[in-house]
Parts: sequence; C-alpha cells; structure tokens
Amino acid sequence: MQKTKQLLEISISEDLESADVKFIETILVPAQTDHPEDESAEYSIPYKCRVPFRPHKDLIDSLKKLRKPALDCLGIDLADESKSIKNWVVTGISLKGDHNLHQARVNIILGTKNKYTGKMSEIETGQITMYPESEEKAKYPHAEKIAPIVEDIIEEVWSYMSGKHESGLNPQLALFANEIVVQ
Repeated sequence: MQKTKQLLEISISEDLESADVKFIETILVPAQTDHPEDESAEYSIPYKCRVPFRPHKDLIDSLKKLRKPALDCLGIDLADESKSIKNWVVTGISLKGDHNLHQARVNIILGTKNKYTGKMSEIETGQITMYPESEEKAKYPHAEKIAPIVEDIIEEVWSYMSGKHESGLNPQLALFANEIVVQ
C-alpha cells in the first residue's frame, strides 16, 4: 500500500492563533491477485481540519516570502516598500493540480489590516502556474521564483500538522497537576 498527500489549501486565522488545512491523501492498493492484468485500486480521501495551535515561525516566515511576488502579480506597487510591505500578510494559499508531478497552480491570498476598523481585508491573486513549460505559457513572469517558496511552505505545513507549532505550553506533563498548597 502506497500513500501520498497533496496539500490543497492552508488558511491562517486573522489572529494568527490557528490554521485551517485541506489536503487529499491518495492510497494506492496493489491488486491482490497473481494476474498482471489486474489493476491496482486508488482511493482519494479528502481531509479538512483546524489545527488549534499557533503556526511555527518557519511556516510564517515561508509565507512572508510570498508577499512581494503576490503584490507584483496583482500589479500593486508600494511607494515605500521597506516600510509598507510589513502591512501585508499572506493569509493563505490554495493549490490546484498535482504539485508532486510539477503540474500545479497556486492562488495566494494577501491581507492587510484596515487601520480604521481593525479588520483584515483580503485580496486573492489569479492562478499562477508554478511550473510553466515555457516563458510564453507563464502569465506571471516570475513564476519560477514562486514554485520553490510554495514547496517550502508545503513542507512546513506537513511539519505543522505533525506537531511543530509555536506555543506557550510546556510539552512536559506536570507531575502533580492537582496539587493544592495549603498555607
């Protein structure tokens, strides 16, 4: 039995305290007979989960790397980039296609906090081909820069799903959790 996972979407909460993750796990079960003409069975199981822990710094930093390319893709030029780029945050990505086979497209969701209401306003890029076959097929001229960043994000998401997260919680259990001190 062979299993592969494909990330479909990650969305970080506005307060950066949790994340929603969607992915598909594909299971390939070999044929149970001795006949070579029998085909293997393939099952795709979709998952959607909310991870209630703050994403780790490496995941957040990987998402930050997409800010500039996403703003370029949207045609947004920042007047003073060094000061104003920090106002933008990548709140999520959405993947279509098969990134394991290098046949994927990505949508990047950017957000900026409204200084009057304090709420996050989001804007989404169009689909960006991550692995264009040629320059003519690439709608976005810097797609080759986005693909390695997204691949890094995917690895960080799997680490996050496996338990790597920022937390003020001590992973060690208390020896005497219900101890009462009387003075």
